[in-house]
Amino acid sequence: MKGKILTDKKRCFNPEAIRGLMLYLSLIIMISMLAIIYIPAVLSARMQENTLQLFLEANKTYENGDYALAAQFYEGIINGGIHSGDLYYNLGNCYTKQGEIGKAIVNYRRAERLMPRDGDLRFNLNYVLDQTKDKIETKDKADIARVFFFWYHWLSMMELCYLFIIANIIFWIAALVLLYKQNDGLRWIRNTALIMLLIFGITFGIKAYSYKFIHHGIVISAEATVRSGNGDSHSPLFILHEGAEFRVREKTDGWMKISLPDGKTGWISNSSAQTV
Repeated sequence: MKGKILTDKKRCFNPEAIRGLMLYLSLIIMISMLAIIYIPAVLSARMQENTLQLFLEANKTYENGDYALAAQFYEGIINGGIHSGDLYYNLGNCYTKQGEIGKAIVNYRRAERLMPRDGDLRFNLNYVLDQTKDKIETKDKADIARVFFFWYHWLSMMELCYLFIIANIIFWIAALVLLYKQNDGLRWIRNTALIMLLIFGITFGIKAYSYKFIHHGIVISAEATVRSGNGDSHSPLFILHEGAEFRVREKTDGWMKISLPDGKTGWISNSSAQTV
């Protein structure tokens, strides 16, 4: 019986099929990325329309010197789902005017995440930080990281998302055009866009992870006793004062396990602090 003979005919990819697939993938990515921007923007606009009057009333109340009532208005807007750097900044100013530096720092830190380069925010934050009693020396390399990875602290998470989308769009446009026409300039644009896409994408991912899983807090009471365990029966280790900042390591039964930049650890009551 005659056996089957295997063919050695070479099969080639269809260039038109590749171009179509590339175009299809690029459209999916661009539509998805634009949806990330457009849908929250529409929802935010609708919510802002409903709270604009309350915001104006809060500003008026602040200008009249009733900082406690203005703080209530701003907090009401935040509890309604509006989150903006200016809103947290105004709320921080209310607490600064009332001498509650702990709550002021909490809200300035929240505002800092949304508008990290704002000069007025930086000035006011430094002003209240200068009033804190606990001057804790750091052992980490945060200053070095700020120099070599400046864009991480210089850009907000939303700005990183926008830049990632822009780099993504430029990369795919250049890649698609190169399928039809080879050009050294376009290759440079494609490669540069790819590098930017990776930088902004990775930075966005790291920042999103940090905000989600790495929590920081500030003491809001005049004094807070840090104990060896999660309860008043545990022995006191040291005292923190209003405005002291720490990292939250664990939460349980109304207590937080915290660590300080100088390496000290302990437990603090939830009622004595707020997380950023």
